[in-house]
Amino acid sequence: MATVDEIKKTILKVAGNPIAGSIAGLAGQMAVEIHKLDEPSATRGKQKRIVESMETRTVDVPDAEHPEESAR
Repeated sequence: MATVDEIKKTILKVAGNPIAGSIAGLAGQMAVEIHKLDEPSATRGKQKRIVESMETRTVDVPDAEHPEESAR
């Protein structure tokens, strides 16, 4: 994982190493937010776990008159 400082340097490098302007002013904040993307997802939000299934499954019983249909 890259550090915030490495990300900031890369943003500035890609933008042509600006001294002033919006990119130069926002590069630090951009780096912090990009660095947050590398954090484990469990710390960013809760996950919903499904314990039970809402559907009911049935088992197909082979038909004695049409055995080729049950093989599909």
